[in-house]
Amino acid sequence: MSLPSAKIKPNTVWYSLWLIPMITLILTAITLFQSEFRKGPIISIQLQQGYGLKPGDPLRYRGISIGKVESVALASNLMKHIIVNVRLSHEARNIARSGSLFWVVRPQVGIQNITGLDTLIGRKYLSVLPGHGVYRNSFIGLENPPIHKMMASEGLEVLLRAKHNGGVSPGSLVKY
Repeated sequence: MSLPSAKIKPNTVWYSLWLIPMITLILTAITLFQSEFRKGPIISIQLQQGYGLKPGDPLRYRGISIGKVESVALASNLMKHIIVNVRLSHEARNIARSGSLFWVVRPQVGIQNITGLDTLIGRKYLSVLPGHGVYRNSFIGLENPPIHKMMASEGLEVLLRAKHNGGVSPGSLVKY
């Protein structure tokens, strides 16, 4: 007695072979969509000087990288400014609000302090102090860090006026 032989239809084999590339294509499309969706917005920062910034340099807030420089170019208006385009990370998209302050961190030596020494050896980077206004995508950067705004809000604020500065500069310690 012979066993009945199972016949495989040729169409079933071809459908099975096409199933693997179709699943791969769908998974690739989902992955690309998710990676594009997770990207943050691009913001534009106008600066007086570039200070050696280049694409790939980070934007940092409190020492944490929250974006990357996409491009650095001279402005078209008689090349008086530098335009830096920064892609924010998805989690940091709320940094792009009116009142946000951006500046290039660079080595600075003063009587009272030394800042930005990590940029002598490491990469240059932008830093930000977030604002609380409406969403924006264009900003004018600062030449120097906003020391007065970075200090703790608690305490006494004193305004000194004099004909000569006597060696007092922004960020100088006041002792009593």
